[in-house]
Amino acid sequence: MTIDDPRRQWSTVNELLHPGRRDRIPSNSTDDARLANGFSAFIVDKLRSIQVKIASKLSASAAAVHGVPVVQSPALLYVFTGVTSGEVSK
Repeated sequence: MTIDDPRRQWSTVNELLHPGRRDRIPSNSTDDARLANGFSAFIVDKLRSIQVKIASKLSASAAAVHGVPVVQSPALLYVFTGVTSGEVSK
């Protein structure tokens, strides 16, 4: 290991601190496919779980809304009074 080559120095330090780390990475296409399929199944299951939770919350909130009395909105303004230029410039 030379002091003049920082990249090689860090590589050596990483190998010493994390031995065998490269062995955890799948080494063939069968392992790659298994990893990808497992990840895909995990994501699909998560999304389905989220979908079920959202649907449950929406149906619960819809049921709660049916028991709440409807509040009438305030009357709309159809007639406006005139303003002066002084009031507009405020």
